[in-house]
Amino acid sequence: LDFLSPSQKKQSLKDSAVEIGTSIALALGAWFLLGFLLSTSTPLNVVTSCSMLPVLDRGDLIILQGGGVIAPEVRFEQPLGSTASQLAELIDSSGTFTSRVYMPYVNGVPLFTPVVSSCKRIYRDGDVESIQCVKEARFKNQVVAVDYANDIIVYDPAPSPYGLIIHRAFAKLIASDGVYYLTKGDNNQVPDQLSGIGLVAENKVQGRVLLRVPYVGFLKLFLFLQFD
Repeated sequence: LDFLSPSQKKQSLKDSAVEIGTSIALALGAWFLLGFLLSTSTPLNVVTSCSMLPVLDRGDLIILQGGGVIAPEVRFEQPLGSTASQLAELIDSSGTFTSRVYMPYVNGVPLFTPVVSSCKRIYRDGDVESIQCVKEARFKNQVVAVDYANDIIVYDPAPSPYGLIIHRAFAKLIASDGVYYLTKGDNNQVPDQLSGIGLVAENKVQGRVLLRVPYVGFLKLFLFLQFD
């Protein structure tokens, strides 16, 4: 209001401190209330990359909700907490495309077999590029394909050089030691777990995307100098 119609009365330092304190208290109160209502400790986040185009764009503010995650279920009799990544060659059916990936192994056996086929990568300027990507994951007794009806989740990756990641749940792995997720950005070539990121334990999931508000998140990108 002062910006739109500046007051002629000079504000005291005490009044300014009260206003700032009230603003912070209201913001924190709104954050915790929203988190309580949506059953998550992180009710708001911002998309910082183009890995989820065209569903989520850089600068989108997203509202999260806790609760169950919708994704195809794959059951394992053994624990998956000790899953380790090893370098491997990813080859398509024709043998013309190869790429080095970090394949997750359990007791010396690959967790799944990725199936590579042609897909499209979308850019923010509208350009579309034809690339090779993983469209299916073949487990021992089950095949899981990319499904854009699965929930988009926000999770804390391990290792965590990038902070929270906002990607779609590819598959829900129900093991003897808990629930884990395979995840993938809609606009990425491979699941996160082929890029050196470990399986996502259920307690590392902050929530699933409930709603997006375009452009509002650019404020955070500017404040935190995330221009790249």
